[in-house]
Amino acid sequence: MASLSSTIHPSYGFHPIVTTSFHGISVEPSCSLFLLLTLPPLVFVDPYELANYKDSYTFRHAGPSNLELPVSAIGPSNSHVFVNVSRRAVKEGSLQIPLHLRYGDVSVDGFQAVEVSVPEGYVICEGRADSDAGSYIPEEFTAFFRQSNISRLSPSLASDAVFHVQAPVGRPDDASQVELGTAVTILLCFAYLVYTLYKTALRMGYTNHPKSS
Repeated sequence: MASLSSTIHPSYGFHPIVTTSFHGISVEPSCSLFLLLTLPPLVFVDPYELANYKDSYTFRHAGPSNLELPVSAIGPSNSHVFVNVSRRAVKEGSLQIPLHLRYGDVSVDGFQAVEVSVPEGYVICEGRADSDAGSYIPEEFTAFFRQSNISRLSPSLASDAVFHVQAPVGRPDDASQVELGTAVTILLCFAYLVYTLYKTALRMGYTNHPKSS
């Protein structure tokens, strides 16, 4: 039976990679294989980075897309990535999707845990739909396949339902040290700036008033 399985590595840090493997999947010429990733606010993809994987897949993205904001500045809504797997990747049997984690809220544990759903697989073929598999796909994507037959693939029995990922965050006890370090750094930078301005002023004064012979 056609199925897929996925793993994530590393499970701790800011840059995990999802590897999805295909088992017994053959795609007819009129069909395409798709993966749907549902990402919580703490997790995101970099569209510019994914563009480098064009030999393995193309993609559509829906949801928050700002790459720099911390999780505290992102709303509660999930984002979605709909991946169109290339025939080359299907033949090779697997592909990789790099993920990134935002800076999380301060925690006494020093990390923030999050669950990420494993990618869901769909085979979409040209022709009128005759199943309700499309109901699992966000509306932003189903609009492109209203006249298509959508079949949902079963996950491998060995595949987990969710990934458990942890991102390192600051501890409340570290706040005083961070504030002190920041203050010292700013003072040193200011002192260096004053010193540089002083040396420049001396040099400019010497240039403008050369010694008379």
